[in-house]
Amino acid sequence: MRLDQQSIIEITGRKRPRAQADWFRDYLGVVVPCDRLGPIVTAATYEALVARACGLRAEMAEAAAVATDRPKLHLRAVRR
Repeated sequence: MRLDQQSIIEITGRKRPRAQADWFRDYLGVVVPCDRLGPIVTAATYEALVARACGLRAEMAEAAAVATDRPKLHLRAVRR
């Protein structure tokens, strides 16, 4: 479920949707999708971004690797 507008205002300290999206880009290093209500961010995504900003990325990556094994992808160029 997406964070409501009041939560986004409390997190960013900004009211305009574009300014809120700019805050996520400037402080957390991500470009978040937006609609007419503002940035589309879930609580889990926000928590993961804050954890990454605090340097907890290695632990999160290790947990994700244990949780799922991903198949190898083989990319081919598209011929036109």
